[in-house]
Amino acid sequence: MRRKSKLIVLVFIMNMLLAACSLGINDKNKDAGNTQSTDYYDIMDKGPSEGGILNVFSTNPDILNPLLTKNIYVQDFCGFIFEGLVKLEKDQSPTGVLAEKWSVSEDGLVWTINLRDNIKWHDGSAFTAEDVDFTFKLIMDAAFDTVYKKNLENVQSCAVVNSKTFSITLKNKDSFIIEKLSFPILQKKSFAEGSVFDKASTGNINPIGTGPFKFISSTAQNIKLEKNKEWWNSRNSISNLPDLPYLDGINVKIYYTANDSIKAFKEKAIDVTFIERQDIAKYNTRTDITYKKYEGRSYEYIAFNLSKAALSDKVVRQAIAYAIDKNAIIKELMPGEATAAEIPVFRDSWLYGGNTLSYTPDSQKAKTLLLQNGWKENDGVMYKVVSGNTLSLDFKLAVNEENDTRLKVAEIIAKQLKDIGIKVTIEKEKWDDKYAPVNLKSVATRKFDMALMGCRISTLPDISFAYASWEVPTGRNTAGYKSPEADNLLKQLMNGPGGEDRKIAFNGLRSRLLDDIPYMGLYFYNSAAIYNKRVRGDIAPTGWNRYNNIVKWYKLPG
Repeated sequence: MRRKSKLIVLVFIMNMLLAACSLGINDKNKDAGNTQSTDYYDIMDKGPSEGGILNVFSTNPDILNPLLTKNIYVQDFCGFIFEGLVKLEKDQSPTGVLAEKWSVSEDGLVWTINLRDNIKWHDGSAFTAEDVDFTFKLIMDAAFDTVYKKNLENVQSCAVVNSKTFSITLKNKDSFIIEKLSFPILQKKSFAEGSVFDKASTGNINPIGTGPFKFISSTAQNIKLEKNKEWWNSRNSISNLPDLPYLDGINVKIYYTANDSIKAFKEKAIDVTFIERQDIAKYNTRTDITYKKYEGRSYEYIAFNLSKAALSDKVVRQAIAYAIDKNAIIKELMPGEATAAEIPVFRDSWLYGGNTLSYTPDSQKAKTLLLQNGWKENDGVMYKVVSGNTLSLDFKLAVNEENDTRLKVAEIIAKQLKDIGIKVTIEKEKWDDKYAPVNLKSVATRKFDMALMGCRISTLPDISFAYASWEVPTGRNTAGYKSPEADNLLKQLMNGPGGEDRKIAFNGLRSRLLDDIPYMGLYFYNSAAIYNKRVRGDIAPTGWNRYNNIVKWYKLPG
């Protein structure tokens, strides 16, 4: 009897252990405030299928007009309703959407845009060049407050050629004018005369687009979108798969603040949310969700004050570039949260062509470079006598005191530079908007040596803000960098003939900038998205489109 009892107990224990394994219990994946669910671990995914409602997050919409909204979440879901003439791919190259093709005149000033046939608005009316003309003239209207104003600031005029052809005349040549045409196109007839300026007008509260999802209704709690079964691009390139989009609809749930999104995701009220880079470590090993990391648009770098005698020596800046190990900084302070960079352009941009980073970390090479160019070491600090004056590699590094990460990065940089005879003293400063655009008094007043700074890059590879001599007076070129060769290459890149010539200009410019190194690029902060395990498909967020390829997403039942 005792043996039988022991056997029963043993079987019970084994069953409990097996149950624990099937629940996915794993202590190393636990973190404070996070609980794992295994509801969907073993769902059988038979591939893309039609149906399902995707639940997404938004804060309270300011307006449902994609040109007027200042709310990034509204911009996101308006991207499901509206389309632009083109869209940007992950590598920043433009792909035609409402525009089928385009051409330019010999002088580079007149662009002709040919629109696709058989595109209809959600109300069934035909999409024409009149709608494009209406949208362009709205953006160009001085009274129209839109984030896309800069996109068309170089447009002199625009005109309807015929129902499917539109022309643009530029003030000056612009190699990237097509990339700038990714903004949403509005339906002209949705807006009566002047009503676009009225937030309560029909067009601003009942949006009509050409995109894969149609607006159905709006309440204080949610906005409902439905699959556009007549979408012009619904045919799937893979013959045995359903038409696009796969989802039946999208439910945009309205919350009070952006911080509510994580709570809503944990409660499974929404199916996708976006996390800050400092939260990446909490989610990147979770097996009960889908995690996608992508290169974000926040770029960190060191600015050198080229008016300082020692830093005006290019060799010193190059030595600093060899001495600083940016990947070591990332590994120590923010593993998985950043991607090493050298200039404010993504390395997977089509312009780069797969180029690797320059300045492989090598402190011995850095020190040798200094010694070979007349610098000598005294008491651990390099010095050099120039025209009777003794220059010492003893610098102050300005950092805004509110940014803990930058302060820690500055400390590591100081240690790395000490190894090659460069002394760095960290100077903490208050972030002050009155010194915009740089926000640090020492940088704005040109009384700094080096500064640890950051910026958010645009959708275009236009880096003239930092490197063009004409930006020195604006304060955006904080280094005070002036190079006739770099200026010429910038003009060729941004205002040249376009096409592959841009790649030639870019790589020539990149070589010049990396040799002169007026700034030292450190890294881009990564961004990440997390998804309910039931959401499947071609999920590939980018810095330009967090919901990239949403028409190829599908949701497993459950």
